[in-house]
Amino acid sequence: MLSFIYVDGVEKSRESLYEISTSINLEGDALTIGKHKFEIIQYADDNPEGKVVTRKTAEYEVKSYRDAQ
Repeated sequence: MLSFIYVDGVEKSRESLYEISTSINLEGDALTIGKHKFEIIQYADDNPEGKVVTRKTAEYEVKSYRDAQ
């Protein structure tokens, strides 16, 4: 089953997550100062138009950001 990964409601990735722990690289608007929402959603038949089977949500806050480039 695919896991659809969203940051602030925007799909960022589709992954087959079988590990208990994983990492996602955040960039662009996901690093702007303020509060953000991170979601992992699994849909029946891997169809985002279908029924939600699993939804995990977390919030994070960026208080400051310095571009490494």
